[in-house]
Amino acid sequence: MFFTSVAQADSRLGEFLAKVEASEVFPGADGYGAVQGELPMARVFKGQDAVGYVYLTTDIVNTRGYSSKPIDTLIALDNEGTIVGAKLVEHHEPIVLIGIPEERMVEFIDGYVGMNLIKNPLPIGSPPPVDMISGATVTLMVIGDGILRSSRIMGQAYQIGMSQEAIASVEAATEPTPQIINQELQEVKSWDTLVEEGAVGNLHMTVAEVNQLFLDSGRPGAGDKPQSGDPEDTFVDIYAAVVSVPTIGRSLLGESEYEHMQSRLKEGQQAILIAGNGIYSFKGS
Repeated sequence: MFFTSVAQADSRLGEFLAKVEASEVFPGADGYGAVQGELPMARVFKGQDAVGYVYLTTDIVNTRGYSSKPIDTLIALDNEGTIVGAKLVEHHEPIVLIGIPEERMVEFIDGYVGMNLIKNPLPIGSPPPVDMISGATVTLMVIGDGILRSSRIMGQAYQIGMSQEAIASVEAATEPTPQIINQELQEVKSWDTLVEEGAVGNLHMTVAEVNQLFLDSGRPGAGDKPQSGDPEDTFVDIYAAVVSVPTIGRSLLGESEYEHMQSRLKEGQQAILIAGNGIYSFKGS
């Protein structure tokens, strides 16, 4: 079980742009505009022409890795939404500081250059489009996920690379009805009921399913070393629930443990319970 906070730090985009020349992150560019917007970004200029955008992934999505500290990456998009540059500007990942050369991380990040994840988004749950590095999987998954999600969010927020028809469609779309958790509900429910309602999320995969995903990835060598064992054996069976929600927490933890947990939470924090079984541990190696 771990705690998360909804508080968001102030943008550090301006601080990093003062240290990084425009041409380092956007080839051929020679300057930045002012940092602006609720989702902080700056226009990138070549002479008098605004040729794209630059932003910091940490400002847009959660990029905390093994160290529980942000992994700050500058991303530059051209006016069509293509990633033309990406630069790791700060991190505190111990697995990188003591084991994996930072150049390998840079190579991984550079692998996203040339992709347009706004016009060609990857399917949810698909593997990263760039080859991983053994020993730094968690860190690179965080970086890759941050690049993917932040570029899509920025594309929608600033209508980057969108046609006039698409912009008109977005503007005409009805705002979705906000979904609000009922914090007043105190009913204690059974495990099966919580799973059926979706209050407890579950992912179950067999050895056969995992091996097939590697084969289907299309990556050279991805299926060369399949997981051994009975194909029907459980590879991972993982459950997750927000136990700071009263009815979920009281049902899963019991009254006394729920009250003890609540006494440890600070304002704005939530608690998430994760439990798993199977060959693979969600806690990593």
